[in-house]
Formats: sequence, structure tokens, C-alpha cells
Amino acid sequence: MSDIPPTRSVRFVTRALLVAMLIVGFTSAEAWPLTSFHLFSHERSRIAQQFVVAAVDATGRESEVRFLDLPMEFHTTDLQIKEFAGWSVPHRDGVCDAWIAAMRVNPSTPQLHGVVWLRIEQVSADLVTGRRVRSTVSYECGSQRPKRGVQARQQRHP
Repeated sequence: MSDIPPTRSVRFVTRALLVAMLIVGFTSAEAWPLTSFHLFSHERSRIAQQFVVAAVDATGRESEVRFLDLPMEFHTTDLQIKEFAGWSVPHRDGVCDAWIAAMRVNPSTPQLHGVVWLRIEQVSADLVTGRRVRSTVSYECGSQRPKRGVQARQQRHP
């Protein structure tokens, strides 16, 4: 081992990384590789649950929404969907309308430019086989959705 102290640049980089980690940790920011570790903070089992969002246009045609195709602000949308149950219907509609507005103008999602409302399903899948075990329509939202109320139905997929 040498007795040469670290250079100023080494000390600066070390301090900058420590400050960045503290900021990310206290703000729950998702700035990879400095994340608040959502991947590791949830229990994992053989059956995984996730939300699948379908955009519905005026003709009733559905297209799956990938929030990673939208601007960066929408990449953690799955964290918001988990909170939908506690929100009022007008609040959910407002959030969905904001997502729809982003989908309509995003050049990387031309198939979503005619979106009118969203259908959000909670899907359970077997991680070993990759097959869907159950699919439940959890929410229909957006101020332009058909006014038949929120549907909740269970479907079994073989």
C-alpha cells in the first residue's frame, strides 16, 4: 500500500456519488442506477401481479399501452395505478385524462393518437410457465369513457 493520499478529483467524485445517493434515497426518485430500490422492496412469489393498460379509441379498438414509450414522467405509472383503489372516480378520470393527453401527442406512439379512454386490468401470471392465471378488469377511466360504471369481472385463461 502506498501512503499517497487520494487526489482532489477522487474525493470530489466520491462526495458527489454520496450526495446523489442521499438525494435519491430521501426523495424516492427513480434515476437509474440510483433508484429507491422498488425492484427489491416487494415480496416475490411464483404468481406475479401486474397492471396492463389498454387504450380504447372511439370505435372500441384496444391497443396495449407501454408507458416506457411515453416521456420519462410516465415511466413509474405502475406505482400510481396501485393506488387507484383509494382514489375517487373523478380523480382517477383526471389522472387517466392526463395520460391520454400525453399518448395523443407523443410521436413514438402513433397508434394511440385516437385514444378516448383507458381499461386497466390486473393480471396474475405464473412466473415459471409464463401463462396468465387470472385477469380482472379493475378500472375503466377517462372522462370520455362509456358511462356504464366501473366494471369488475374475472376471467380464467387456460
